[in-house]
Amino acid sequence: MNDLNITGDDQALLDQFLKDNQLFYGPDPEIMGDHDISARSPDEERLLSAPVDPHLINLVRGRVLAALDEGNTMIEQMGAAPGAKWGDIVASIFTATGDLSMIAPHGVVGFAACVHYPIKFIIKYWTDEPTVGVRDGDGFIHNDARYGGIHSTDQSCIMPVFWRDKLVCWVSCTIHEGETGGCEPGGMPPSAESRYDEGLKMSPFKVIENFQLRRDLVTFLQNMVRDPKLQLEDMKVKLHTCLRLRERVLAVLEEFGEDALTVSLRQHIEDVQEEVRRRIEELPDGTTRVLTFPDSTLRENALLKFSLAVTVKGDTMTLDFRGSSPEFMNRSINTNQASLKTMLLTSYLQNVARPAADHGGVRAGEDAVRREIAGQRLVRDAAAHESHPAVQGHDHPCHPDDQAELLAAAPLYRGGGAAVRPARYFHLRRPHAERRECRQFLRRHQWQWPGRTQSSRWRAFDPAAVRGQL
Repeated sequence: MNDLNITGDDQALLDQFLKDNQLFYGPDPEIMGDHDISARSPDEERLLSAPVDPHLINLVRGRVLAALDEGNTMIEQMGAAPGAKWGDIVASIFTATGDLSMIAPHGVVGFAACVHYPIKFIIKYWTDEPTVGVRDGDGFIHNDARYGGIHSTDQSCIMPVFWRDKLVCWVSCTIHEGETGGCEPGGMPPSAESRYDEGLKMSPFKVIENFQLRRDLVTFLQNMVRDPKLQLEDMKVKLHTCLRLRERVLAVLEEFGEDALTVSLRQHIEDVQEEVRRRIEELPDGTTRVLTFPDSTLRENALLKFSLAVTVKGDTMTLDFRGSSPEFMNRSINTNQASLKTMLLTSYLQNVARPAADHGGVRAGEDAVRREIAGQRLVRDAAAHESHPAVQGHDHPCHPDDQAELLAAAPLYRGGGAAVRPARYFHLRRPHAERRECRQFLRRHQWQWPGRTQSSRWRAFDPAAVRGQL
């Protein structure tokens, strides 16, 4: 623009013209590249700069967590998708600026953490858009990982909560649905070779007005999938779960006031942030490297490279994936950076800072657990419906998954006698040869392989012995 000598008022006019005539609201690089929590809003700064009653905050937290627990139970009991019954669900609450504060105690942390991105998108693009807007009674649906998410099957309902005509927070719920209209039934087709084989690709859009589903849009979505009844049923479940969460939040506001809720949601995030930093600081400084070679693309044997260097320095942990294989243009195992970073942070909180993860302040640790990922960014047309980062590939017997070795190789958290656990890596559905390798790894690090009669898939054997082996 400088070559055209456009300055001052002319530049402002040109910027406004481009803003008013944007051809396509694709994934926002600024939003998708910002994995940290927002700075305090003026209201949050004002309230948290004054003395805070910790007993009031704890009471409000308890009420909100109880509401989220109820929401999670509603999804599980009413949801029609198989994922709702096996627990691939979550209910969550966000600050007014879209930062994740708490999730249901039994929900999938990664699902909630990824909703951070579409809420930011809605706030930035749809709030002041005259044809859309964000009003009391509105609700949005979303499933495209390029706008924030994990799998295409993970459909989220997002609803703003207003109190006396002011937006005070957001609530959401997510269900792993059983069908998305892709090139194969089930919503996660390994044969997909581009995004056009993946079925529903929903950027965040309004599907609820005046607390009711818009049947024209519901019909449009039903027309795109193999099981229209399932699509309608679970959209109703997500709507009524969000409505129940909203009802419980309004009860908290009625009893304790807006300031108490605002302080509690933000203080919860900052408490988790402080705890994550404290735990990282207790780790010994240094770098540990892990190199793994997965051998499948979900369709054929292919040697992939997964390189990781974990560096701890002070209260910062850096996960460096430079040197790993680039994306596959025509295979569905790709993931975008936002999904990868969210799930890596989730893995850290679940395995090293578990008490912090239980309450769901996931994004709060992002500035402490940093990542450096080199290579190509995900090309727009590349298949990514799996969007499943390599550290959480337990759904697929041959998917690259090195979470356990990653965490076992990294310095262990030495507080409270807690050992790093294998998490979901050692899945009983894996092929026989790979299960044998998993058993050997477990024995080498003094973990006990879960037998068929055990209710849990993993069990840490002896934390002291694990640290001694490493």
